[in-house]
Amino acid sequence: MYVIHAYSNIGIFCSFVPLFQRLEAAMFLEDILKDGFVNYKKVYELAEENGIKKTEVKRQKALLGVKSVHVDGEEGGTLWLWFIPKNVWKRYSQTQ
Repeated sequence: MYVIHAYSNIGIFCSFVPLFQRLEAAMFLEDILKDGFVNYKKVYELAEENGIKKTEVKRQKALLGVKSVHVDGEEGGTLWLWFIPKNVWKRYSQTQ
């Protein structure tokens, strides 16, 4: 099954990314970010190991509402961490 977009003024455009690949990428992101914050490099590394393209990860990141936070380290290093706000809220709002 393919995702098909119809545009009335230019005809039909077909995205040749099978729907199951998009669902797989969305489920992958949901799973890897379920426990909180993950370094974006690790996300891309694991996606590649699972046969998921970087472009699809970026697309699903936007659709799922994945957010990024930038953290400065003590020795000048920096990290970009990804998270899904609803997952972080569930995890940290229950600990009091």
